[in-house]
Amino acid sequence: LLLCALLLVVALPMTANAQDYRSPVALIGDPAGTALYVAEYTGNAVAVVDLASRQVARRIALPQPPAGLALSADGKILYVTGAAPDGALFIVDAASGTVTAQVPTGHTPEAVAVSPAGDKIFVANRFNNEIAVIDAATNTVAKRIAVSREPVAMTFAADGALLYVANHL
Repeated sequence: LLLCALLLVVALPMTANAQDYRSPVALIGDPAGTALYVAEYTGNAVAVVDLASRQVARRIALPQPPAGLALSADGKILYVTGAAPDGALFIVDAASGTVTAQVPTGHTPEAVAVSPAGDKIFVANRFNNEIAVIDAATNTVAKRIAVSREPVAMTFAADGALLYVANHL
């Protein structure tokens, strides 16, 4: 049912012009189950879908193509990676859709993951072959962790002790 709702909202008619395609590449639902955030790569935006109405409630414009999405545990902060050579992590107030901070991270950040404690944000910089660790309190890069070639996806183990990273090999 959720997949059907997403397809109804972001699917375009077969006759759409090329500039109409928004290229959804990532999505995440809010903890309350009322909104779905969709990263629209070629649209340079994140669509916020109201799940009750199955309509795009608004779009959050970004200066870079969004690639990865994560939410704080309470759903109040949306983290969005901007997949560009001078890529950044965009920190967005989920209620207002306002970008409250932009943290330069590296070359083409793809995935983003929030630590279980919520104090660190991990960003996979695809072409730097590293994970940038962002201090959530200061919105600064605290350290960088070298990884194998082209990290593109991440998730924490259930107990939060490990961060699993997938690479383009």
